[in-house]
Amino acid sequence: MALVELANKLELDKDLSPQGRDVEYKGRVKQVFSAYSQNLSKMVLTNLLVMICAIPLIALFFFYLPKLEKAAIAGMNFSGGLGIGYGVADDTIAGTVAIYATRQKMVLYALTPCMLLIGLGVSGAYYCCRNALWGAKLNVFRTFFRGIAKSWWKFLISFAVLGLLATSFSWTVLEMMKGYASAGSANAGLWVGVIINGLVIIAVCLFLMMFHPLVANYRFSYKASIKNAIILGLIMGPIGLIILVVMGLPMGLMFAGNFKWFAYVFLLLFGGSLYIILDEAFGQYVSDNFIQMLLVQKEREEIKEREKAMKQANKLKKQKANNNRKGKRR
Repeated sequence: MALVELANKLELDKDLSPQGRDVEYKGRVKQVFSAYSQNLSKMVLTNLLVMICAIPLIALFFFYLPKLEKAAIAGMNFSGGLGIGYGVADDTIAGTVAIYATRQKMVLYALTPCMLLIGLGVSGAYYCCRNALWGAKLNVFRTFFRGIAKSWWKFLISFAVLGLLATSFSWTVLEMMKGYASAGSANAGLWVGVIINGLVIIAVCLFLMMFHPLVANYRFSYKASIKNAIILGLIMGPIGLIILVVMGLPMGLMFAGNFKWFAYVFLLLFGGSLYIILDEAFGQYVSDNFIQMLLVQKEREEIKEREKAMKQANKLKKQKANNNRKGKRR
């Protein structure tokens, strides 16, 4: 009952999909891979456009950061001495702390700005993936930049929030690691901070899984999009969480030794656009089963009300006509 009451508070409107689109389509995962394979070259190009926006993040964190780390520990000794009578200070702990501190600075100064640039690319990619999923005309460059023009600021806000949360989470984790490196333990407050940050990130990701497809697929106001995303996120929370975990598992390969290179290549060529089209399909499925269904129901009720009003008006006309005839007879 509570879910029905929540659903009835949704803002309703028709989406921007072509007329005649099947809103009761079965097999959404199959639809995703069918749309992706049919537009493979366009999806790869879309992904590369997103990766171009990710170049600063890749350059800073994968190439420039290691150089900063080496500079931070330059001149330190990690051998502990050459033997009896030749002992020197072992800088292993100080070096480890210096590396973590360097990473903290990079996260603090660079992560959120890099996320903002990625947000611009993602705003265009959602429109490309939307058209591919709908079977609509897709000119990658035109659609990509149209998407940026129409919704750049909404995605910038989303990715600013994500960037700040990721910065807070990463900085806190690194602070914990510094504690373990220097003292063998971490402050309990840092553990609390990591847990709270992690839960907030999960909640925001569940919200954005609904919000971004709404932005791309509808002409709702920003306020209405937020309202609908919160309602749909509450209704579909458990399913959304499962999908979020399943989608996140492949990214774990980035930290799995030799498999990380496979993950990097996959992300470079396909990953971004595939994740976006999967989110588009999920968001479309949820919208079709709530927003579109309630809209159809509302339209049917309005038609019934109009028909009822017309019948009532015709009945009144007939009564008036009969009264006029009776008056003339008299």
